[in-house]
Amino acid sequence: MERSKFLSNLGLGVAAVCVGSCVSACGSGALYDTPQPVVPAGTSLFTVDLKTDLVNVGDSKIVGAVIIARIAAGTTPNSFSAVEVACTHLQAKIKYDVTQNVYVCPWHKSIFSTTGQVITGPAVKDQKKYNVVITSTTLAVLT
Repeated sequence: MERSKFLSNLGLGVAAVCVGSCVSACGSGALYDTPQPVVPAGTSLFTVDLKTDLVNVGDSKIVGAVIIARIAAGTTPNSFSAVEVACTHLQAKIKYDVTQNVYVCPWHKSIFSTTGQVITGPAVKDQKKYNVVITSTTLAVLT
């Protein structure tokens, strides 16, 4: 086999392998799946001291894979919203926008309600919503 033909065939083989790897990686979505904690449903993921954190409407806090925001005055569970922090589009950390009472992805501007539902894409999958319970001045985020 001539040297130029060998190099040409080798180049095509390498290119095919590279393209195949890239296409399969992009299509699987596995790179962007958010790992979920392995804990029983209803278990407390973390707690927040309401005397020092989330004091004002609009305050938000990220703990692990969860963003929690105070969306209203008062100390009832309905005064807070807790959703997964990684945008379901490309995993950027969403932020709470108090002026619109929504979560916004800084990368592509997906907008989510305080219950995690997609309002505007490009995201098409809702954020996971977490339940909260309040005991005295301690808020617990549950699985």
